[in-house]
Amino acid sequence: MKERKFSPSGEGLVQVIAGILFVVLLIIINIVDPTFYPTMWHLATSGSMEEIAEYIQGYGPYGHGGEYAP
Repeated sequence: MKERKFSPSGEGLVQVIAGILFVVLLIIINIVDPTFYPTMWHLATSGSMEEIAEYIQGYGPYGHGGEYAP
C-alpha cells in the first residue's frame, strides 16, 4: 500500500491556515482579557436577559449596534 503524505494545496491549505489563525485569535483574546471566556460562558448559560443587556450596555454608545444618538 502506498503511503500518502500530507501536503495540502489550494483550498485545503487556506483551510489549514484559517484554522491556525482562528486558534491563535482565541489564544490572544484569552491573553488580553482572561475574564472574557468565563464571562461569556456565564452569560450564555444563565438565561438572564437583564445580565446580558447590562453587559452590552457596559460598552456605552457602541453597545447598541448603531450610531450614537444622545
